[in-house]
Amino acid sequence: MCLERMMQEGSLAQARHHAVENLVVFAPLAMAVHRVGLGTSATANAATLRFWSRLANALIDACGPPLGRTVAFVIAFGAQASLFLGVMGGR
Repeated sequence: MCLERMMQEGSLAQARHHAVENLVVFAPLAMAVHRVGLGTSATANAATLRFWSRLANALIDACGPPLGRTVAFVIAFGAQASLFLGVMGGR
């Protein structure tokens, strides 16, 4: 059922599009944390959490319930926000 849905609706292409959209925000933040030397265990955990939640988001986007996609997105957004606050706050 899931495989049929992915092929018919183009869900994988949509999941890829969403991943690229969010990578445009995350990559500069991660590079800024590294460049400024603000890398801590908290920023590493935020990047790891963001990776796994975006992976879950892509899988859920392809064949899961819409609410699950929203939850995964909010978790990834929170991780990105913590990186942003780390860079802006200089912690």
